[in-house]
This record gives sequence, structure tokens and C-alpha cells, in this order.
Amino acid sequence: MRATNAYVLKSAIAIRQISCALAISCLSVSALAEAPSFTKLQAMCGNVKDPLDHGYCVGFLEAVALRIVHDNKHCTILQEYIDHPNSSLAFPDLIADVDPKEYSGSALEGVEKYFLNKGCM
Repeated sequence: MRATNAYVLKSAIAIRQISCALAISCLSVSALAEAPSFTKLQAMCGNVKDPLDHGYCVGFLEAVALRIVHDNKHCTILQEYIDHPNSSLAFPDLIADVDPKEYSGSALEGVEKYFLNKGCM
């Protein structure tokens, strides 16, 4: 039983690392591809039938959250959320009900603003 739990935990960590690496690589090649709008990112997060869209969403959100927590030590709420074992499953739910008009523009700017407003004190 312990071996199974350890395997599941290692798999979850590996998936999170791959998602973050993919999102960071997508952010670093912005000259090649335009970042989606906040509205488009919300749609990608809700599209669980397309693993590429959904994986991009999760990786994007995790990468932005990790950078914000690294740069802003007072973001304890966001750090606790990142450290939660099921955070990669729940990250898309964070922005699902947000009004896109409030965070219009690029997904990067919108997600940064949202995380700073809601996850940092």
C-alpha cells in the first residue's frame, strides 16, 4: 500500500513538473506564439476533453503561481494552495468563475493580477 501511495505521489510531482516546464517554455517563446487572452485561458481550463488545452491551463496557472510566490514572500495563501496535494486538479477551478471583464487582456496579466489580489496579503 505504501509503495502505491509513493508511486502516486511521485507521478503527481512528475506531472506537475512537466506541466510547469511546458508552461514556462510557452511563456518564453512569446515571440513565436501569442499568449491567449484571459477569456481564452478560462475556456482552455474548462475544456477537460482536450488534454492539450487543459494541460496548458494547469501548467500556465502553476507556473505563474510559483513565480508570484517566489517573488512575493507575503503570498502565504497562494503558497498553501500550491503545496496542497490536489492543487493541480483544482487550479483550473480558481479562475472558472472569475468575470473576464475584471481581468481582461492577456492571460498572463490577468492571472498575475488575480493571484496577487486573492492569494497575497
